[in-house]
Amino acid sequence: TIPDKIQWLLQLEKDPRFDHSKIDQFIIQFDTKENDDIAEPAPKKRSYSDQKYGAHPIKPSPIIMELNAILKPELRALLNVCLKLQVWIQLLIPKIEDGNNFGVSVQEALLEEVGRVQ
Repeated sequence: TIPDKIQWLLQLEKDPRFDHSKIDQFIIQFDTKENDDIAEPAPKKRSYSDQKYGAHPIKPSPIIMELNAILKPELRALLNVCLKLQVWIQLLIPKIEDGNNFGVSVQEALLEEVGRVQ
């Protein structure tokens, strides 16, 4: 449910892994020296330069990967809840022909808010 999810996210925010003051831990130093051991793709017909550019893969920060593994499912769940909430609100808006349009402006404002969250 939404209130349980909010409580869980508030607890997660207090987790020391999500402390923004320790941002220096997230940065990984990597070696930018050219490595001749990496296999290069086949040369093109025309070569515009004789320089070697090494496209070395950069290892992601393990801390960022851990935080990503925690937050990605939560963001997907949030998007799913927003979509369901949006459809539910749209289905509750009465037809104009009924004449019962009291509160429609509130429902439209809620739809806009859910769209912004999305």
